[in-house]
Amino acid sequence: MNSLIPLLLFLTIFLFFFLFFPPSSSPTTSTVAATYSTSTFPNQISLKLVQKELIQKVCSKTSNRTFCVETLESDPRTPSAYNLPSLARIAIELSIANVSDTQALIASKLRGDTTDPDVKHTLKWCVTWYTEVIALLRSAVTALEVDIKSAHQNIYTAGEYMGYCESNMDYGGVLDSWILTGNQFSDYLLDIAFFSTIEGL
Repeated sequence: MNSLIPLLLFLTIFLFFFLFFPPSSSPTTSTVAATYSTSTFPNQISLKLVQKELIQKVCSKTSNRTFCVETLESDPRTPSAYNLPSLARIAIELSIANVSDTQALIASKLRGDTTDPDVKHTLKWCVTWYTEVIALLRSAVTALEVDIKSAHQNIYTAGEYMGYCESNMDYGGVLDSWILTGNQFSDYLLDIAFFSTIEGL
């Protein structure tokens, strides 16, 4: 009989805690996630909607909507974009990188085996003009927050300069597929920047 006393005592204590202090269910993963997201990032969903609306607003005006949407949605800087000039900055900086690569291709052709003075003149002229294009785009980045009209004009002029160069290379027979493709991408990017800097869009 004495041996049952400890067992009975244990059962009594167990039942007491079970009845008066029932175990609480642990929060589910979805509950934790919901609590964390609503308390820590209250504007996360609305910001994403804002960015998507900005992208759609700009890309609907461009000549290649698919390129525009895919480029902006895949860029890691886009989640921080809060207005159209923010998207313009992304497009301009991508343009600068692309134009620099295309300029390097033109310069490599200039250093190549060609001895035709007209071809060399065309290539050298284009290298110089691409330097101007890059300078215009860098100025546009600086002007985005202070003078959006100047930024818009610089973007337009940069596109015109690239067009002049492409026409001259085509006329001179030195416009290869690599340069043409590079220019096409730059045109698409400048298109994004151009429409992102139109006041009242």
